[in-house]
Amino acid sequence: MRWHAANGRLKGSGPLRASQASRSSVRLTQAQAEILGTKEVAILVGPPGSGKTTALAAFAAGCVERGERPVVVVSHDSSKAAFLQACESIGCDAASMSVGTLCDHVVSWMRAEYVCAQANPLVSVGGAGATRAIVARAAAGLLDMSWPLFARSDVNLDLPYLARPVTFLDEAASLFRLLRRSRVTVLEFEEGCARGLGAFYGEQTERASALLADRALYSTASRRAKDAMRASPNALARQRRAERDVAAILVQLYGEYVRQARGSAWRSPEDLIDGAIEWFDADPAACERVARSIGALIVDDAEDAEPSLAALITRVRAARPMPLLLAGWEGARIDGLAGRRSALAAFPDGRRVTLAPQSVPPPAQSHRFENEAAEIAWLDEAIRSLLGQGLPAETIAVLTRDADAAAHYARALGAAGVPALMPSSRIERPIEMSDLFALAAVVEDPLDQAHLLRVLGSPLCSLSDASIRAMCREPAERQQLRLEIGEELALRSGGTRPAPGTLARNMLDGSVDASLSEAARASVRTLREDLKRWRAACVDKTQAERLVFLARAGGFIERWHGAASFERPRLITDFSRTVAAVVQIEAAQRASPFAEIETLLDEEVVRLEAARPTAGAVCVESIVGCKGQRFDHVFVSGVAHERFPRIYTSHSLAFSRTYGLIVRENVAAGSSQTAKFAWYYARFGAKSLYLDEERRALAYGLTRGTRSATVTGFGQPPRWARDQDLLAAFETASQPEATPA
Repeated sequence: MRWHAANGRLKGSGPLRASQASRSSVRLTQAQAEILGTKEVAILVGPPGSGKTTALAAFAAGCVERGERPVVVVSHDSSKAAFLQACESIGCDAASMSVGTLCDHVVSWMRAEYVCAQANPLVSVGGAGATRAIVARAAAGLLDMSWPLFARSDVNLDLPYLARPVTFLDEAASLFRLLRRSRVTVLEFEEGCARGLGAFYGEQTERASALLADRALYSTASRRAKDAMRASPNALARQRRAERDVAAILVQLYGEYVRQARGSAWRSPEDLIDGAIEWFDADPAACERVARSIGALIVDDAEDAEPSLAALITRVRAARPMPLLLAGWEGARIDGLAGRRSALAAFPDGRRVTLAPQSVPPPAQSHRFENEAAEIAWLDEAIRSLLGQGLPAETIAVLTRDADAAAHYARALGAAGVPALMPSSRIERPIEMSDLFALAAVVEDPLDQAHLLRVLGSPLCSLSDASIRAMCREPAERQQLRLEIGEELALRSGGTRPAPGTLARNMLDGSVDASLSEAARASVRTLREDLKRWRAACVDKTQAERLVFLARAGGFIERWHGAASFERPRLITDFSRTVAAVVQIEAAQRASPFAEIETLLDEEVVRLEAARPTAGAVCVESIVGCKGQRFDHVFVSGVAHERFPRIYTSHSLAFSRTYGLIVRENVAAGSSQTAKFAWYYARFGAKSLYLDEERRALAYGLTRGTRSATVTGFGQPPRWARDQDLLAAFETASQPEATPA
């Protein structure tokens, strides 16, 4: 059977032709075609490369042909790009569909009915720091000790956690994301914490002593965990009391957080999804209105879905029955550390259709090097060899386990001369973007000395350290004869320092220009005149308009247009992404100063859109960041101890519905961990589950290559971590350490 893109009908025989340049045809297998007429629930399963996304796109195209608006839920932004590419391959106009992550859809529903949803009318999916920002506001009563809780005599505040308030709030934010992801209400959290004390410790500590005496479990624990599990009854009693008091504070903070989150403009994905389910449960009519706007639900990469996806879909389909089509493969689960879970088993009554691979994947090659430098040198030569054969750079990808490692390899390969760009979640030239924001802040506030200091040292002025030091002096110092020998020593020993605001005043009135060299003096005077002129030009502009104006006036855009051809589009895209974020901030927070806008972006409260792939550049990306994407040649790199697999770091604060609050750091003398934490993570094999996912991620990364797939790494893990050597599984006795070709 074949799918004809022009009319959406099935043809029984004969290959299909592309009738127009803008429309193409795609061959569907019999198994793919089976789901096109689905009216209820169908689940497509098949390994990577089996055509699941193409089949979903064909199903969506059929919905559009029938006048039904399909809602397509993808797992990641890269999955969205893959789905849109599949739509293009069958000549279907994706503009008639709604394609995005579950959070994208939730945000659009909430904005449309923000009053009913009790949400900010400009609510958006926040970045990694969105939850932390809300926690900071919710903790006002904690920091000023105004909560009635602190008047209780049974709550002990002499806790190590509270001695480091910044760290405590960081850990609380991580915990609250876990709670929202698991849809734990404030009451359930409070009751679970109380119940968990008895579940682990017992009435006093008798149950904990019995659980910790399990020799079989003890033998599987790590060295630190074994030390923690040897806690005495007195130590267990102290840990029990501390856990109770920490739980009381966290319950109060969680309640404040939930209240603050409702009106926040930027919320975490977990918070948004949980908020939408609460909204639908409280307002069935709203759920029905949303359901009426959906012709069919399509879920791609369902193995890495948001954990509450099934709960939300169930509510929407209960309000109005509609076709549901899911696709995924359990072996492609690679984002569990971020809290994602498979939704493939959530609909057991669905009709399952299994797809076979459409092509034989290339055999994976492996190379182990002595160190990272040797690995990068080999990658450089291998990529240059492919480029020398005339292959487009964008058909080559270097994948790593996370975005930090991808950024590191992008910098290293770029320094070696490979046309490589930063991963899509990063800014290609962050220093220049920081210089631009510093300029905008100084134009807005001439007394902003922190940003002025950056502007003076940037290419806009290029002052040396000596010239900047001269500008920081009081003008009166230059009116008397003095020797400068030993001045730095005098300042370090408590000598005279310039008054606050000296640098800004000297910049404004030129009081110390005479102390500068001729070249520095000319640069400062030019900048002073430019700032005055730009300040006048920006009076009637919005913050986004000011940023665009200053990017042009300050020569930033000119420099970006003068960059290498493969880098130029990315630099312009990065600026567009940043301006879009500034527009969003300005809409949500009127009259936000640039210093505050910069903080929201730096702390990732506001999320930047992912950058689009750039022609002429090798893709250097995390494995999760290229979910659904395919390349001709793939190198999965950085497979080394504590990089891939990454260092396993469990949450400092966790919650179990059975065992309540689980605190990692000990509060009693002795081991570094609490006995409860050590027992819980040994009991449920958290580290082994983590390593299983790392192995799946490596295997999935290699499936992204259609013509070649290579895994590279360096070094040998220590003896105790030999079971974590992911590269060893690809090595054979006949394949010694590689040398550059």
